[in-house]
Amino acid sequence: MEWLEAVGTRLKVTNLDNDKSITVRVTGPSGSCVLLNNAAFEKVREPGKFLIRRAVIEKV
Repeated sequence: MEWLEAVGTRLKVTNLDNDKSITVRVTGPSGSCVLLNNAAFEKVREPGKFLIRRAVIEKV
């Protein structure tokens, strides 16, 4: 997934457990697959859960 490090790349992140998705821009490299800011995470997380275990990440 070399495109994860390309600043400015747009990614669609979909939480497969609730089918919610969000499109975000990469602002910098991360040690994890995708690290969402709080606002983006709140839009796709399941209530009471603080980790997305099953996600699809697509370059858009």
